[in-house]
Amino acid sequence: MNVKLASPLYQVLLLPQREVAARHQTLAEASAWVRTYNEALASPQVRAVIAEELLEEHAALHHPQAA
Repeated sequence: MNVKLASPLYQVLLLPQREVAARHQTLAEASAWVRTYNEALASPQVRAVIAEELLEEHAALHHPQAA
């Protein structure tokens, strides 16, 4: 039996409030989102950062009947 592990998914958070701006992103997608936000839209008080999603959130996304 060949088991494929799911790649981690990431959230984009806006600090300091920890507001979730994007979910279920690959690392490349989250990096592009953060870079664009911080270069074009951010104020000195708000910055976008990347946070890895919890395994339970990832499992619920791919197996909603298990949630």
